[in-house]
Amino acid sequence: MQATKKEKKATAVGKQTATVKTLPHNAVNSYIAAEIEAATTALIGDEEPRHVCVADEHSLIMFSFGERQDREIVGTPDEGTITSKAELNKTVKFTVNRWAHFTKIIPVIDDETKELNRKTRPVALRRHIGDGYYVSVNDEVMCVDIGLRQFFVPYGLQPSDVRPTKSGIALRLYEWVELPNLVPLINQMIPSLARAKPCYDEHLGQLDWMACRSCHPFEPY
Repeated sequence: MQATKKEKKATAVGKQTATVKTLPHNAVNSYIAAEIEAATTALIGDEEPRHVCVADEHSLIMFSFGERQDREIVGTPDEGTITSKAELNKTVKFTVNRWAHFTKIIPVIDDETKELNRKTRPVALRRHIGDGYYVSVNDEVMCVDIGLRQFFVPYGLQPSDVRPTKSGIALRLYEWVELPNLVPLINQMIPSLARAKPCYDEHLGQLDWMACRSCHPFEPY
C-alpha cells in the first residue's frame, strides 16, 4: 500500500516555519525525518519558510531556497541538480564525480563570495570541476557562476583558451549563502553522494591523471 503523504511543521525563530513533506516510497524513518526538520529549522532562522521534500533515505531530497524560494537543489543517488524554477532552462547537473569536486571546493568558493563584499582584494576565481564544467566567482559580476557552466574550446585555439557556453546557472550572493548549509544535509540523506570522491583522488600517478578525460576534457586524445 502506498503511504499517505504527511506534512510536519517545525517552528523556527521569529515564528517562521519550514515544511517537511515525507513522500511515498518506504517512508523515511522518524529519526531521519526529525533530523531533517531540526537541521532545516536551524538553517532558516528568521527567514522565509523553506520547503523540503524527502523520499526515502536512498532516493531523493529536495530543498527550495533563495529569497523567492525559486531555486531548487535536488540530490539523488546518481546526481545533484540545481534549477531555477522561474527559468527551467537554467539548470545544472552534477554527476557523482562533479559533485565530489564541487563539495571539496565549497569553502574556497564561499571565501571568495565573502570577498565580493569585503573588497580588500580582486576576486577572479575559476575552478574546473570535471568534464569541462567550471565554478566562477569574480568581482565584475556580483554572483556565483555555479556548477555546470560548460566551457568549450573554439576551433583553432589551444586547450587553455576555453570559452563559456550558455549551459549553467548564476546564483546571487543571497542565494549562494544558503548552499554551504544545504549540501551537507543532502549528503547526510544520500550516502552515495556523501561517499563520492573526485576522480583525481583515484589516479595512480601523473600519467593516469593526464589521461583522464574528466580532468582534461579538451586535450587531444
